[in-house]
Amino acid sequence: MSDVKEILKVIKDTDIAEIRVESGSFKFAAKRDVSSVVVSAGAPPAAAPEAAPPAKKRMPIKSPMVGTFFNAPAPDRPPLVIRGNHVEYSQKVGVVEAMKIFKDVVSPVKGVIVEVLVENNTPVEYGKELFLVETEE
Repeated sequence: MSDVKEILKVIKDTDIAEIRVESGSFKFAAKRDVSSVVVSAGAPPAAAPEAAPPAKKRMPIKSPMVGTFFNAPAPDRPPLVIRGNHVEYSQKVGVVEAMKIFKDVVSPVKGVIVEVLVENNTPVEYGKELFLVETEE
């Protein structure tokens, strides 16, 4: 039990979202709730226009695993996507590498890249938002 307390103390002040430890017969797994609430104070909402355009929804493209994110197929090649690019469902937008294992990052929706949240060659956690895609609902 003291091993578990030690592990929890170590990860308490880190950005680690999930940890699994196995050593002999000892097995331990912990997952942190990383959802956050953003509160902003602003001006009161304006009156809605009569004919509103179709609602647009922003969807994140997330890292499929812990590793290093790359947005280009090779160091000397241009990025697969940049802000403003149109993407299709299941289109490859990057890759995450860990210990020479490569996992494609694909778009879960059809839309337009409105934000690139992570730079090339950056360490990422599982579930880290890499891009925001705006799609018509």
